[in-house]
Amino acid sequence: MRGDKDLEERVRLLREEILKEAELERRRLWEEFERKKAEDWERSRSKAERETMRMIEEVEMKAEDMVSREIANAMFNARRIILEERDSVLRETMERAKEEIFKVVERREEYRERMKKLLRECVDYLGEGFDVASNPRDVDLLEGLSQEMGIKMNVRPDPRIMGGIKAWTGKKAVDNTLKGRWERRKREIQMEVLKELFE
Repeated sequence: MRGDKDLEERVRLLREEILKEAELERRRLWEEFERKKAEDWERSRSKAERETMRMIEEVEMKAEDMVSREIANAMFNARRIILEERDSVLRETMERAKEEIFKVVERREEYRERMKKLLRECVDYLGEGFDVASNPRDVDLLEGLSQEMGIKMNVRPDPRIMGGIKAWTGKKAVDNTLKGRWERRKREIQMEVLKELFE
């Protein structure tokens, strides 16, 4: 996927930059070491040798520590960037999926078939004779489906419902609104999206 390649390229460039900086610091430390070594040489060969060994170890340790720290930081930042990118892609994909689901209202014939299915689910759960709330624009559609399907129901307009229906009788209720169904399936859809995008 293009986003993953861009991310890998950014991580590769970040790692190269860190290694270049570490090499420059190592050279600077090495030059400093060489200068001190020349000064000490004049004082005493044996002292210079001891100091040289100590400084070599110190330079190597500092360089190794610095490189290790920078690589660890780079890896941490790379993981953070990957997670942020993944979350961004997931949010965007979920928003698009939600928009597509809610657009079914505009495709009236498809929406009519969807409403028939939702009504059948209500009948299966609630039995005959229940109340239904829907968006005011869907009242005529539901009354027509009620006659066509032979379902006894009282239809009430509710402008808060964007699409689909809520149905109830007694203590039993069904939230078959588009929003309600989206909320119930959202986690499942997220897992499917993550599997598709990142496996």
